[in-house]
Amino acid sequence: MGYTTDTAFAKQYDDVCRIIVQQMDSRFRDKTDLRRFNRGEELFVDYVGKSVPEARLTLNEPITPKNPPHSRIRITTAPYDDNVYISQQEMSRMVIEPRSKYMDMLRYGFFRKQDKIIAEAAIGNMYTGKTGTTVVPLPSGQKIANGGVGLTADKLKDTLKIFNGNDVPPFWKKVFAIGARQLRDMQDEPEFTDADYNVLRPLQNGEAVDFLGFTFVMFNDLVLASTIRSCFAWAQPGIALAICNDITDKVTQDTTRRGHPWQLYMEMDLGATRTENELVVQVDCKE
Repeated sequence: MGYTTDTAFAKQYDDVCRIIVQQMDSRFRDKTDLRRFNRGEELFVDYVGKSVPEARLTLNEPITPKNPPHSRIRITTAPYDDNVYISQQEMSRMVIEPRSKYMDMLRYGFFRKQDKIIAEAAIGNMYTGKTGTTVVPLPSGQKIANGGVGLTADKLKDTLKIFNGNDVPPFWKKVFAIGARQLRDMQDEPEFTDADYNVLRPLQNGEAVDFLGFTFVMFNDLVLASTIRSCFAWAQPGIALAICNDITDKVTQDTTRRGHPWQLYMEMDLGATRTENELVVQVDCKE
């Protein structure tokens, strides 16, 4: 019987489990009007509008009663969950201890789901009225057409013009959601990269920073219709995130199944809406 030295060759396995590249945080959550409530499937939020004083032309004239401009929006929440099952038998055959990494994996997915919910609500329908049944789409005046081009400096200026025309307070935090393609578009714009135009050069390190009063945030799952990516900008009070139950997790052994596997479970219950049309601008970009 013949033997060769490769019979003694060994295989070694790393004792560290790594997570593949992915978005590991929520990009939008802390830039919204965060509201928490403990009961119910819907949250109603009331708003008061503008008042216009009138000139008093004569003395002692009767006061004309005026109804205050009052509005209401509805935020509907929905439950979300995810889980992983792993048996003791499976774990005993692994070098690594995978449960903590599995929990991280679930948590990252929930962060991305929150951002997706916010992104869709920002440019989707708003529900208003006493019972929240009046559908209000984002009006055309709050949208910038793609124009057959990507994200340009002119589109940013037009976005700021819309906010200024709506009297959005300049001290309110304004955020601009873009994707990787839009960041690449910006790198071709001299106003972002050339010191002759802008001493700040917001893209000099390859990433977007504050410019024209906007904080740029990259999220690669913005709404995409064919080759048109719907980016959007908003003032922080313009998007509300209503949380009935925040992200919670539980690790238990399921004794109803053979082998008593470990169940790693995570859930949340939340929803989002645009609160005012004037505080959100949709910016379509060709990819």
